[in-house]
Amino acid sequence: KVVMTFFTQYGKSTSGSAKPQTAPAAAPPTPSSSEPAPQPAKKVESDTANQGIHTVLIIEKANIREIIGQRIPITEYPFIVGRNLPSLMNENGVSRRHAEINFDRQRNVFTITDLKSTNGVKLEGAPIAAEVPYEIKTGTRISLGQELIIKFEKS
Repeated sequence: KVVMTFFTQYGKSTSGSAKPQTAPAAAPPTPSSSEPAPQPAKKVESDTANQGIHTVLIIEKANIREIIGQRIPITEYPFIVGRNLPSLMNENGVSRRHAEINFDRQRNVFTITDLKSTNGVKLEGAPIAAEVPYEIKTGTRISLGQELIIKFEKS
């Protein structure tokens, strides 16, 4: 067993023997005025709810019949669609992180991006390129893989 003790300063006591004294605690570093303190990334919450607009995905076609008709509320942006969602966890051909839905507040536009999924994304039956955002509107049908079709809705 090794015990190590370090002292940063030594001082003399009144009796003349040297005894250790602890150094004062260092003050926490303060950020320089030129560098702002790091802030957590802002999550783009569904501001559309504040405007009376709610967005959902409605499952129209699926391998598992029991989930057809289910509504998946989009609660925040970006919103990842894939087997990460409980409703889609058993869907064949759907990647865990298949696509991402975003909302651009400045342009008031919803977009979907294929996240390099194995089986691709189609909008209204037309395939889209991976990692490129495509505008979607209410009523747009989104195919994930060969079997799953979901409809984007806002109200």
